[in-house]
Amino acid sequence: MNQKTNCMKPLYLFISLILITHLNHSFSNSPADNPIREKVLKYDFQLEQTIQLKAKLGQSVFVNAADLEKLKGVKIHHIDLVYSAYTGSNTVSQDQLHVQRIQNLKMALPQVEKDKPTWKFIEQTGAKSLKEAKTYFHGFVVHYGPDLSYQHLKEFFKPFQTATKTFTVSAKEGGVFDCGGGTTVNIAGNSVTYLDGTPVNGDFTFAYNEFKDPTDFAFSGIPMTYNDGREDLNFSSVGMYNLRGEQNGKELDLKAPVKVDFNCTKPAPGVAFYQMDDVTGEWTKKKEVNYGGSKETLKYTRKSELEFDGHYFELNSKIYENYADIQFDEASWDWFFKHLASYPKLNALVKQFDESEKTAQTTVEPKELMDVVTAIMIEEKKTEMKLERAERAAQEAQRQKAEAEKMAKLRAENQKYLDAVAANGISSPSLVNGLNSPDFGVYNCDQLYKLEEPLALSPTYVDENGVEITSKHVVCVMDLNFNGSFSFHPNNIKCSGVGKNVILLFTDDKSVFMLSEQQFNRLDLKENLRPVFAMKNMTSIIKKSDDLKSYLNI
Repeated sequence: MNQKTNCMKPLYLFISLILITHLNHSFSNSPADNPIREKVLKYDFQLEQTIQLKAKLGQSVFVNAADLEKLKGVKIHHIDLVYSAYTGSNTVSQDQLHVQRIQNLKMALPQVEKDKPTWKFIEQTGAKSLKEAKTYFHGFVVHYGPDLSYQHLKEFFKPFQTATKTFTVSAKEGGVFDCGGGTTVNIAGNSVTYLDGTPVNGDFTFAYNEFKDPTDFAFSGIPMTYNDGREDLNFSSVGMYNLRGEQNGKELDLKAPVKVDFNCTKPAPGVAFYQMDDVTGEWTKKKEVNYGGSKETLKYTRKSELEFDGHYFELNSKIYENYADIQFDEASWDWFFKHLASYPKLNALVKQFDESEKTAQTTVEPKELMDVVTAIMIEEKKTEMKLERAERAAQEAQRQKAEAEKMAKLRAENQKYLDAVAANGISSPSLVNGLNSPDFGVYNCDQLYKLEEPLALSPTYVDENGVEITSKHVVCVMDLNFNGSFSFHPNNIKCSGVGKNVILLFTDDKSVFMLSEQQFNRLDLKENLRPVFAMKNMTSIIKKSDDLKSYLNI
């Protein structure tokens, strides 16, 4: 018997060494390496969708059956590790103690390892003695809720989404399809299969969606973060699209890439083309983007002003290599557009315009445009001075009639140009030609950026009457300085401290609440990471993506 016992000792020691080595490896990149940290006097918060697990030092974490039941079918999004600053005579560092506590939690709740939640270490500073510290809560606060994955959110937001464009396609012949806005999709013949690789015969349905502004992104459910191997970065998109194929309710696959000529929102530097994994929501970078029109590199921006004979012009311009994008204010646009229709020398400088946005793309820089505008104003002034009052009134009536006719013709010509871009592939500065899309799925043309002055907030949400909003489902954060939207569990959100932040809260029954940019900016967040968001109920206003677009004037 003793011999057997002696033989077991090396084996037991070997297993112990393996276990210790495994634990050390598991925590070499633990949450203790770079956690979010917060200080509070005392943790006494009662938050929706949380369970509290006490964790005394040196003792196992116990999870009761009722708490385990709450976590079935949901995801652990975030965990707060709550402890006291007061340690008495204990000389072991808090971070070392955290590693032990976290290990005990993972043993009691293996779901933590699978769900990979975010972490926050919350230090309670109120206790001044060991007796007082013992009255405080110490342990973990587990924040749970529905899995806010692409697969879940695209279904949750479906009632808000704009209609999908669909086309009937011959599997044998394929075809080129005008998806609007200058974008075309080319599907090769005999390139579509079932998921098992069997060729598709007959006709199938091709579905196309595109997303070009924060409201589109919010209601798409598409994740907008990218890990470059070192850190998580945010997308600021110049356009996304989603391609799908279906026949008789069966999802289809591709054996040859679909070619997409995609008209982005604008030419921008540093844009790359990405493909999303439908299951994980993770993005893979495919290539850098080269635009089909003039060089996309922005040379500089310029603000120009002109004041002449009661007219005031203010132009904000982006100057590229071979063209300029010019944004007019309302008064200057009114003058510019009317004269654009009547003066060929002004019209000759404009490649295309957007009357609703009051923008024009010109072949010259703003200074040259202003020189022509000044010359027209001087010419008009001279003509006016020569006319008698009666003649002036008659000529003005004739001029307005002729001007209206010319403006109608100008609008028609501009639309004809835009239609030609879509139909014939005429080079447009924001057009990206030949984006090979090897699978049906989601693709993205994006710039990357890091949050400036990032904030990790744990808000309380109340309505106009100060009543706390319950049954919270998901929060969308839109920083209008960028083109994107980011989804969070309502208990813990991230945003920029200097952003133009609009916060949208959706409840389980799809009620919609909003905190405007102006309301957000009035909050004092310097020392307060647990603000109260007083939100406006927008349920009766926001029914579709276009409603939110209109409300935010995007």
